[in-house]
Amino acid sequence: METKPNIKSLLEKFRQGSASADELQMLYGILGNADKTELDIITNQTWSEVSDTNGEIDSMLLLEATRKRAGISSNAEKENPFTRSEKIRSLYIEVLKYAAIFFVAFAFAWFLKPAPSITTAQLKPNFYKVKVAYGSKTTIELPDSSVVVLNSGSSLSYPDKFEAGSRTVVLNGEAFFEVKQNKHRPFFVKTKDITIRVLGTKFNVKSYPDEITTETTLVSGKVEILKNSDLANTDKNKIIEPIVLKPNQKAIFTRETGNTILKEQEIEEVKEKTNIPAQKVIVPTLLVANIADQNKAKTEIDIAWKNNKLILNNDRFIDIIKKLERWYNVQITLQNKQIGDVRFSAKFDGESVTDVLNALKLIEPFHYEINKSNITILKY
Repeated sequence: METKPNIKSLLEKFRQGSASADELQMLYGILGNADKTELDIITNQTWSEVSDTNGEIDSMLLLEATRKRAGISSNAEKENPFTRSEKIRSLYIEVLKYAAIFFVAFAFAWFLKPAPSITTAQLKPNFYKVKVAYGSKTTIELPDSSVVVLNSGSSLSYPDKFEAGSRTVVLNGEAFFEVKQNKHRPFFVKTKDITIRVLGTKFNVKSYPDEITTETTLVSGKVEILKNSDLANTDKNKIIEPIVLKPNQKAIFTRETGNTILKEQEIEEVKEKTNIPAQKVIVPTLLVANIADQNKAKTEIDIAWKNNKLILNNDRFIDIIKKLERWYNVQITLQNKQIGDVRFSAKFDGESVTDVLNALKLIEPFHYEINKSNITILKY
């Protein structure tokens, strides 16, 4: 008996019309053999591979039933002798008949066998939405192996499989992206205000709903930015030029004005708070003496959060409060409105919210109270 690979090979050659006379005779013998166990095995294997429903099929019973219905004699191989050329021609016709019966029988069984129905909804990708609680961060690997680090208080929506021509995710909050390069499938990040198009790069996007700006900072590669309002414009005659970012550039979109400005992330001095023993009472002058000036590119400042470093870069106290709430999962009430517009620059690496507040109030005095996770910045 021929092995399964040989039978498969013969059937494939017959289908392609490349089988020799000897191969046709071999295939004819297999199809006409009373013991067709091997053929059944092949059929059952194929049957299992193409459906997720378990079951067996007796291909020979179907073949025999179909042969009878087609009116083909079961003794076709025992007809009177012919000349060799006539024999080959007759053999080819018979093989055609038997092979057709085999494939028709298999197709007949295929349609008879229950199979799960495929709806339009099943063809569409499933979408996941990852939400990160305050005080946490998480890393997500997307279906194309791109990596996203999601900051606290943020969410990312993405499909279980990307479309053939593009890759699209939806961001609410802040995330750092490392996108796998694929020039045939651009990567899109959609936020409330803008859509970012990339081919393969590293960049940071901050788009919290309770802040007035959406910021895109490019680390490497190149990205294009378009306002969602421009994308929704139906005027086909209007040419909309995207904003193109280069490494160490930041695009800041302001919701109130609808304008986007570009900033070069030049090297800038950032004040770094040194570790000071909590038991020591330090007046502001002594604190200044213990501040280390550190040159860093602003780009590094924007993405420091993913390495658990909290950097304040000439930020208003009212904006710092939002950052601290997300960072430490606390609720801060500002009763002392006068301090809201005061700006601070500092760096923290692993300190508690109490350490941060104590350091800031030495630069600009204020009082606060803590009740579990609720913090109140008091009036004088």
